[in-house]
Amino acid sequence: MPAIVILPEDSTRTVKEVREQYMKDCEKGGLVSPPVPWVKVGNIYLSLFETGEESWPPIVRALAGADKNSTAKFTIMSGRHGAPVQNQGANFQFVGVADKSHIGEDQSRIAAVNKEYKQLSMEVLDVTEKEYNSPLLLKTEIKKQVNGGRTAILAWCFSIFALKTAQGDITNIGSPANLQYYVNYGMKICDLLREDWASMPR
Repeated sequence: MPAIVILPEDSTRTVKEVREQYMKDCEKGGLVSPPVPWVKVGNIYLSLFETGEESWPPIVRALAGADKNSTAKFTIMSGRHGAPVQNQGANFQFVGVADKSHIGEDQSRIAAVNKEYKQLSMEVLDVTEKEYNSPLLLKTEIKKQVNGGRTAILAWCFSIFALKTAQGDITNIGSPANLQYYVNYGMKICDLLREDWASMPR
């Protein structure tokens, strides 16, 4: 079993299809510690669905490889939850996504990886702070990180949908956010990347 699964940018599978197959594989008992699928856009890594504390470290280990003295640079974007659509307030800020507990969790993961790779530069960035907490601000910061020579890992659930927003309660059937949730969840990976991530640096 591979340590990390990266799906191609031109994948015509929907996120829903990938997640459902993943859940079936888990139920079969064949996957003890199943790697969560990601998609890579340049030096940006986006999760396709739910992640856990150990979801992103395999990316760092895979890129550092056998070079225990690697000086590669990573920014772990953290501090929030995600879904196929984010609730957006009138001021364009994301609403109801923050979870500061993830900051400490990711800092612990960094400490664990640094025991193997002591020269890596790994930083956690809380993207729920106001200067990052909207689609435009988040996208601007991701570009800044990548243009600065860093690999950006959007370390929260469903981060491929990070720029998808709608107003209203996602759980309220028929609300704009509720309807958009299912539309987005059923989109092809290639279409999601073309709509939201095509302008990112390569």
